[in-house]
Amino acid sequence: MANDDKLLRQLKMREIESYQWQKDVIGPLSEEFQVSIDEINDLFVNNLDMSNINNLHATFQSANHEEILLKLYSDLHLKWFIEVLEMITVEQGDKIRVPLSKRIVEGEDYDKVLQEGRNQLFAILNNNIE
Repeated sequence: MANDDKLLRQLKMREIESYQWQKDVIGPLSEEFQVSIDEINDLFVNNLDMSNINNLHATFQSANHEEILLKLYSDLHLKWFIEVLEMITVEQGDKIRVPLSKRIVEGEDYDKVLQEGRNQLFAILNNNIE
């Protein structure tokens, strides 16, 4: 049984130590929690089964995309323009933020893309008033 546990740990570590895991998940969490990479590696290895580890990077990417959508919603003040002032529709807001979020996920600079979103939003607001 001890050999099985050791082998399972090695398999989990091999997955977690991959470049994408380290770049996207482990490294950033290590910085945020101000702990070593080894401590974050151990956190995942000790608390997740192999199935969760195999699926976690895809889950991370999906969650990251959702976070970007929420951040754009906030940074573009869409809650205010959609729900409070009712100057644009949810659909109009989504037409702005969904394509922008995809560009950010693909690696474009957040601030640059956000400014483009602000420009698009202003144009929509201007057209809705006229």
